[in-house]
Amino acid sequence: MNKFFSFLMGLFLVFAVAEGAGAYSFDMGPNSNVDVSGTQNALELYATVNPNLDSILFNLEAGQSHEFYFATIGTTESWINADDEETGNVAANIDFEIPDIIQGVNGVSVGFSGCLEFTQGWDLTWNDPVYVDFGYQNSGRFSIELSDVSGSNGWWQGPGSSAKVFATIALMSEPSLEPAPEPIPEPATMVLFGLGLVGLAGVTRKNFRK
Repeated sequence: MNKFFSFLMGLFLVFAVAEGAGAYSFDMGPNSNVDVSGTQNALELYATVNPNLDSILFNLEAGQSHEFYFATIGTTESWINADDEETGNVAANIDFEIPDIIQGVNGVSVGFSGCLEFTQGWDLTWNDPVYVDFGYQNSGRFSIELSDVSGSNGWWQGPGSSAKVFATIALMSEPSLEPAPEPIPEPATMVLFGLGLVGLAGVTRKNFRK
């Protein structure tokens, strides 16, 4: 009897784990971009988004993460001047087809110059992680992080360098895709429905008496 009970409990645990296991599919879209227009009055940056982003598809379970190449950011300026040491604003817009959203991540860039200008470079720091809700009935949540980057060169080259930015998507909780519950009728609707039933009952009784 005890062995049979243990066998049933084992089956129950197997089915429970199988029922709870699952993965959410992320599908990157084609419309990601990086806006560097906020660096025009500082150290001017350029950005090139990974042209293969649209082909990136991955599955995550709660607690898992995935990293991929997002963009290349750099500067073509050959020297750090005083205005280049002012901060500039950078905004990345990350496009997903699944879930169907475009999420922004903001960052700040700044150029720097070392002692006697023998070394020069720049830093870009993102304000992340950014937390995103799926927007379903029982919404789950995931986070987005972009890697901070910097470029530095010797005295003769200046800061003309670039660096790759990587995105990390982490699934914090998987969304439940259950349909939304049926709407509860408003009190006025219930009153009209009740009056209709009363009228129907009266007509039925009248016909019955005939």
